Amino acid sequence: ETKRILELNPDHPVIETMNDLFAADKKNPKLADYSELLYDQALLTEGIAIKDPTRFARLVTDLMVQAN
Repeated sequence: ETKRILELNPDHPVIETMNDLFAADKKNPKLADYSELLYDQALLTEGIAIKDPTRFARLVTDLMVQAN
């Protein structure tokens, strides 16, 4: 089995936002949610099923509501 590698662009606005959140509060619960979303998004992009699609959908919905 091939080991997968998740590569992140440190200059991407999502990662910059996460860095800002981390700098302000290392225990911000959004960091775990955003990390999970990024990981699941990468899996889906590769055609791999994610562990909890219901949670993924809820996290995406929460982000959409917060963006308003």
